[in-house]
Amino acid sequence: MSVGLPSHYQLRLEHISHEVSRLPRDAGNTVVLLGDAHVEDNPTREMNGSVLINMGIKEDELSRDCGATKDRLWLLPMARPGHVIIMAGMNDIKADRNPLELERCYHELIAQVRRNAPAAQIHLAMLPPTRDRYAKLMPHIALMNGILEEICEREKVQCVDLFSSLEDDEGLLCEDCTVDGFYLNDTGYEKLNERLERHLASGEAY
Repeated sequence: MSVGLPSHYQLRLEHISHEVSRLPRDAGNTVVLLGDAHVEDNPTREMNGSVLINMGIKEDELSRDCGATKDRLWLLPMARPGHVIIMAGMNDIKADRNPLELERCYHELIAQVRRNAPAAQIHLAMLPPTRDRYAKLMPHIALMNGILEEICEREKVQCVDLFSSLEDDEGLLCEDCTVDGFYLNDTGYEKLNERLERHLASGEAY
């Protein structure tokens, strides 16, 4: 009987596990990026002088039993994070899921991050804008970001406004930040990471 090739998710999970296992014993206060489509392709490996561990897997969707994201949280104790930044939900919006149905999943994800990394500061990132053929997603993104702000207040976690750092004068994803109106390019990641660094340094959302 033939054995199928491992999925992208399996390969990516193995890579993340290997990266975490290779951390020096004295490594601490790392920054973990946890999420989906806009996390895995982020090229940076350091943030504010700390090691950055990219735990993004492109195809994650929160609505699938609150996402496979939670299935890799067992790696957090080994990662020893000082900060965990959750950047998830774009795939769900792209798949036309109702933002109101995702709220429970964010609460569950935050609770599990707290259990696995009780010393870490948790940050919840607002969704970035889109444009062109993905501009139709903007109403759901706006609704989701309002919900995310309420979750941050209720859960007492820090909110990161990625939306305003990537929008143009029309409130859409800036044209020079994207390859297709949804995924970010190098310029988009430069702006995103600049916002994350400023947020970690100051604690301010904007």
